[in-house]
Order: sequence, then C-alpha cells, then structure tokens
Amino acid sequence: MQEPKRKWLPSYNTIFLLSAFTAIMVTATFFYFFFSFLQAEKTLSRQSRPPAPNKNAIRVLVTPGIKIGKNPLEAGLLSYLSNKLGRKVVSIQRRTAREAETIVIQKKFDIALTSEKTSFVAEQNNYAEPLVVPVIGGQTDFNSPILVREDLDRATMQKLIEIFLSMRSDRAGKKLLPALGVEDFVKSE
Repeated sequence: MQEPKRKWLPSYNTIFLLSAFTAIMVTATFFYFFFSFLQAEKTLSRQSRPPAPNKNAIRVLVTPGIKIGKNPLEAGLLSYLSNKLGRKVVSIQRRTAREAETIVIQKKFDIALTSEKTSFVAEQNNYAEPLVVPVIGGQTDFNSPILVREDLDRATMQKLIEIFLSMRSDRAGKKLLPALGVEDFVKSE
C-alpha cells in the first residue's frame, strides 16, 4: 500500500521560531511608535513652553481671528522686529481666545496682533491702544489694528510705528508684507 502524500507542515521548531520572530517584531513596532510619540510630545511641549522671562524682551501676543494672511510667527515678523529694534522679540504662548483676553487684561504683553473682539475690549478698558492698522485689499482694516500696551514706553512705541510704516520701503519688510497678506500699514488715528 502506498503512503498518502502529506502536505507540507512546518515542524514545531519552525512554528516556535516564527512565533518568536513575530512577537519580537510586534514588540519592536510598539516601542518604536511609543518612543516616537514621546519624542513628538517633548518637541511640542518645548515649542509651547513660554520663553524664559527677559525683562528687556518685547512680548508679542498673536491671537486667533486676525485677518492677515499667514501666521505672523511663521512669516517671520518676530525676527524682523527683533532685527529692527535691536531687542529680542518673543511670542507669548496661549491656547485659546479666552487666555488671550486674560493676557490683554493683565497687561502681560507689549504688542498684540489680535482679533476684533479682543481689540475692542482692550481699547474700551484702556489696556491697549492701536499702533498701526493694516491695509488689506486696498482698504484700511480698522477692525484688526496692531495694539500696544497702553503704558509701553513712548520711545519703543515710536520706534515700532516707524518700523511698521517703513516696511514698504525696506527690502526685508517688502518681502514680509505679502507673506502676512498685508499691502501696507498706516498710522492709527
């Protein structure tokens, strides 16, 4: 009698080795994604951590709702202002519009690129005053002024006005205006 043909069956050693290899790969994949997540979390928390206090730094608050095109931080506005002022210009970190209003009310800012609502609250309560107003689409946008803290020293305030008003004639400023989605700035009345 002839023996029936057997289908190939792996041996117990082969099954054990394949199972061990699979377990090692699953574990390695888990640790890879876990540590990648931790690294991303560290990077994000480092980016959202407020800068170390510097009494000489100009603090800029950027709130949601401003009508200029690109985020001023991404466009390079802070580095431009730092170069022109000769002082460090830092961003104030905030996560919500409510936190931004709190920062404005407590006067923990020097410059604010803010939403219409926050700017209205700030001006009505004498927390801030308009510095310059952006020109967008050929029209002056009085709803989105750049504000300064009301008690900011006048020399710094005047220097900021000069910087914003001369951006159109400055080489770096001319590049920055389209990145911000603004044609020019005019003095606030």
